[in-house]
Amino acid sequence: MKEYAKAPYNFVPLNEGVVKAQDIPPFDKYHEDRYSGYIELEIETVTPLYIRRVKESSEFFNIEGKPKIPGSSLRGMVRTLVEIVSFGKFRFYDDRRLYYRAVADRTSLGENYRRHFFEGNFRDPRMGLWAKVESGILKREGDKYKIYSSAKIKGVQYYRINGQFDDDQKPEKFTANGIEINLFDFKKVYFKPEEPKVYNHRRRSGKSLYLRYALVKDIVKDISDITDISKKECYREGFLVSSGYVGGKHMQWIVNLPGEHSEILDLDNELLEEYKKDEGRSEEADVLKKLEKHPDGVPVFYIRDTEGKIIAFGHTGFFRLPYKLKIKDHLPKDLIKCEDVTDFAEAIFGVEGKWATRVFFEDAELIEGQDNIYLPETSPRILSSPKPTTFQHYLEQPKGKDTPKEELKHWDDKDARIRGYKLYWHRNAPDSPRSNNGKYSWNEGKVIEDKQHTKIKPIKRGVRFKSRIRFENLTKEELGALLFVLKLPENCYHKLGMGKPLGLGSVKITPTLYIINRKERYKSLFDNDYWNEAKKKEEADEFKKAFENYILTHISEKEVSLWEVSRLKQLRTMLDWNNTHNSDWLERTRYMMIECDPAVFKCICTSKNNRKTKKRICNEFKDRPVLPKANEVIEEEIEK
Repeated sequence: MKEYAKAPYNFVPLNEGVVKAQDIPPFDKYHEDRYSGYIELEIETVTPLYIRRVKESSEFFNIEGKPKIPGSSLRGMVRTLVEIVSFGKFRFYDDRRLYYRAVADRTSLGENYRRHFFEGNFRDPRMGLWAKVESGILKREGDKYKIYSSAKIKGVQYYRINGQFDDDQKPEKFTANGIEINLFDFKKVYFKPEEPKVYNHRRRSGKSLYLRYALVKDIVKDISDITDISKKECYREGFLVSSGYVGGKHMQWIVNLPGEHSEILDLDNELLEEYKKDEGRSEEADVLKKLEKHPDGVPVFYIRDTEGKIIAFGHTGFFRLPYKLKIKDHLPKDLIKCEDVTDFAEAIFGVEGKWATRVFFEDAELIEGQDNIYLPETSPRILSSPKPTTFQHYLEQPKGKDTPKEELKHWDDKDARIRGYKLYWHRNAPDSPRSNNGKYSWNEGKVIEDKQHTKIKPIKRGVRFKSRIRFENLTKEELGALLFVLKLPENCYHKLGMGKPLGLGSVKITPTLYIINRKERYKSLFDNDYWNEAKKKEEADEFKKAFENYILTHISEKEVSLWEVSRLKQLRTMLDWNNTHNSDWLERTRYMMIECDPAVFKCICTSKNNRKTKKRICNEFKDRPVLPKANEVIEEEIEK
């Protein structure tokens, strides 16, 4: 049976085109053919809610000690939903390149990676496979970054060396010939250069892998340790370089120093900026940050294109490589911001430098009479979310969830398309790790003081807030768009704040609409003993229907209700709280794990070894399982 990916998130598909909004009115007056007023909101927490006040504190957002839900949080949530339901532009695209590392990946991405790094034939015992990577010393000179290429000795710039790590689980050091080095560090050594040879690295499958490299066997920390002058002349100075650790690894690197005729190569600004934006690179592996601590130079590896320009660099011989295509290259052009079309979200919420917003979100205040609203201070479970580099989740695949890994589309496939808006499932996760379902609890049950955990003090379930959205000069359809995303179908709830993947932030919003008659308001100052607000409570359905009709006439699908359109069916599925009652829901909507214990969780063990021995720790990402669509996740329940 094929196993599919699981995640606390899923996607609402992108629309094919943008529905154009109505004209923007002049801002110098109230228009009689448009609507002004406000929408009262009652917000009830369905799960614990947390919005941070300041970075260093666990306090919930508050002003003078009074808890509030910031209007900016409500505004961001509402705008995103308006953009989705009104078939607007996709604002969440990125103009950067993602990075990846796929040395042993058995997909087209792995082949793509190896083409950049290797030449030859790994099945050929005579020639083997050898690396095209070069090495050098990175230096900063003023505002420029330069690489001084390593000298070539016996035809090579760098070497491999065998050694051992101090721990198989969480190693911190590597030792070679008695010389100890911290992971991701480097140090000066003296070594005896060797010529490259072909070595047979037998894989777990039993197949041979022939690699060609120079293997150093003789290395010392101090040249004075060698008393024989004739031998001393055979040694060269270089850097022992340590990268990270993966299971079974036993080799590190030695890099030659620059020579008299070394090339001096510039790193261009675009490459440097993309390197800095790579969120998947750990700080300890960042050579630019290392250079701040070691201004005399840092050993690096790099590859060049056919014109000799450096296109990528890193701290190890098999570093993270940038994709050629950018994220935005996988979006339909009609959905990227363009000047000639204004969508509903832009029309209502404004465009900086062009026109102002016509909606104003007030902070939500705690409704009086509620005490003891906070949960105890605690540390939430650590979030280890897959990033967009997990392309089998973030890109549409040719055969959907059943796409074999050999046919998966990745970020360098020109015809690959982004799956859509990323939203989080509602999860009724227990508040206590000591509950019957404690392994899915959103918190650790106590405050943990370390660099990985944080501290929070959330609002409890069932706590009520009130807020108000003021609006001016909206058309019936524009007001309907706001009400459509605020007054959701029965048992559908919104998401706010931090910890959404863990199950925090589910809220029930009840809107009440009030229309203000501006002409009546200014006829008189008072209404009996009160200010004359000239407001009238109105039902939302008429406005919602006007919006639905407008959108339905501008899209290809012809449905009676907008919620029956295929895209919005997926949205409604994501918002439906009833999903939390499905069997194994917390298991099916958790993050996958690199080290999953089958004795604790229902691990996705697709590899043969994991299926045979359930006791073995499972890497759920190993075979790149595809994330099903939102409706397919629910259909799994129906099939059961």
